[in-house]
Amino acid sequence: MTDLILNRPDLIEDIEIISDFASLKEMSFERLVPRASLNNVLPPQRLEELRFRSHGRLVDLGCLAPIPGMVERLTLIHCPSLRNIEGLTSQETSLTHFSYYGQIDHTLDLALLKELPLLENLQLSRKHLGTERTMKTLRSLSSVRRLEVNHGEELMRLPAWLRDMPSLETVRVHGEGSVDLTELAGAEGLTIEIAKSERRTVIGAEGVEPSSRVAYERLPLLFTREHRRRRKWS
Repeated sequence: MTDLILNRPDLIEDIEIISDFASLKEMSFERLVPRASLNNVLPPQRLEELRFRSHGRLVDLGCLAPIPGMVERLTLIHCPSLRNIEGLTSQETSLTHFSYYGQIDHTLDLALLKELPLLENLQLSRKHLGTERTMKTLRSLSSVRRLEVNHGEELMRLPAWLRDMPSLETVRVHGEGSVDLTELAGAEGLTIEIAKSERRTVIGAEGVEPSSRVAYERLPLLFTREHRRRRKWS
């Protein structure tokens, strides 16, 4: 077993048995985190991904402190009560990906991301990009090369300041709504990936090219979970 999803792990007796799963690579806790400390629950090897999903009571990331340097990718989906990301710096020697989207608090201070020297991939909600505090944080992240933005059915206007992120190479846009690239006209060396959507239009792509590249995702006609792993770009 390499991937395990647990719903309401706080109700599971003898959850510490998971620590014996030597092949476990990805772990997801749904709705709540275990009552036991994660260093007693998770196996001793480093996890490729740890996910917290639909957790309305998660207010900080202190639960990560007992497992320093053990998570490569951390994903937080629908965690609207998160008030700070203290505890995330316990993963400074391992964390390369951080995702926080869905039902979120867009005013959350993400400044501690600057303490993660290995962070390369960042996935956030559209609302994050609209706050000055997040803008200042992202412009200071010297290691982030890829930014993914989730925007649902809302119009996504990619802001001009993205070109000020020092190492940014790729921006990927997820959602059903249209995408406006007008403010990125003339940006140098960016690849902007537009995820496929039947209702989506892209505004301003002609101003971005040829100094940057806009890549449109093409999906198979029969779209299955397996096909998601075979995406093609044009």
